Amino acid sequence: RRYRLFFMLGNFFANYQAYNLDSWVVLLIILTTLSIAYSSKRIGRINKKSGYNRFAIAFIFISISYVFQMLARAVVYSTINPSVSGFFASLSEIFPPQVFNVLFHSLYEFFNLLGFFLILSVLFSIKNRKIILGVLLCLGIAMLGVGFQSVFHITSAVFLIFLTARLYENYTKHQGAHSFLVLAGFALLLIGSLLLIFSVMNGTFYFLGGLITLIAYFILLINQVHIFTSNGTKEN
Repeated sequence: RRYRLFFMLGNFFANYQAYNLDSWVVLLIILTTLSIAYSSKRIGRINKKSGYNRFAIAFIFISISYVFQMLARAVVYSTINPSVSGFFASLSEIFPPQVFNVLFHSLYEFFNLLGFFLILSVLFSIKNRKIILGVLLCLGIAMLGVGFQSVFHITSAVFLIFLTARLYENYTKHQGAHSFLVLAGFALLLIGSLLLIFSVMNGTFYFLGGLITLIAYFILLINQVHIFTSNGTKEN
């Protein structure tokens, strides 16, 4: 019975009736990541550390990626219910919906990976040519992910494994509240990314992965707000 309930939930989340619920989760992720980017920029001005500016750019890219994900979902939904997404339904008369779906999904994957790579570049002191190679890697994975979406999720998980490992190192050295919140946030992002790998099997994994991702970004935002309100005197 448990497995039956699980797959029933999966069918619901894979169905267009869950579109509004999923859109709210994505919208909240967009707002949260933009807030993290804004607070990182403000903290960078206070602490005079360039790393925070790169964090801000990274989270702007991540936020942009979810905008494209929402657009891709809107394209799919317009093919199911044209009366709701009339704009894409009218465009589908000129271009096939698959064109927009592939374009938006590719941009989502590129900007998402690019955001995580920029965070990696700060934590691992990646500079110059290696950054260019990293950008090209993100672009290549995004293009490959069009046909094999699991490649994108696996790459994202690998990025997050490295990030979480480095943040755990940082936490064992400092044992501070800020470093713990950052570690917890990225650990949850890793869990969410791992769940998304299995989303092709069941829609429940997709929704749970998105929900955990939202919680993770919210924890990171709480940490940023706490640093900002304490005038940036504490470090992650």
